[in-house]
Amino acid sequence: MALKMTVRKQSDVPGPVSAGKVNPDVEALKARMASIGAGMVLEVEVPKGSSVRSTKALITRAATQLGGAKWKHWHAGTKVYAQPIRRRRRKNRAKPKNGRRR
Repeated sequence: MALKMTVRKQSDVPGPVSAGKVNPDVEALKARMASIGAGMVLEVEVPKGSSVRSTKALITRAATQLGGAKWKHWHAGTKVYAQPIRRRRRKNRAKPKNGRRR
């Protein structure tokens, strides 16, 4: 069954139940991640009362919001490190002249 969609004025529809909340930690991470140069690694100190796992999740969420770039992250003790993954360039394979595959 197809979805039925219509466009209405904002004043004609009910408002959202709750306001969207912005996580300040994710925004700070995004600002730092956007400024990282090639060959650099971001070091994040895990605050007291927080876990390494939640910090890694914040890094993944911030990377997704930045445009889906892949980041690798690891930890040592209470520090989490993150680095953008460079894409490998694919080599173009030449097509055979006669159109057949080997």
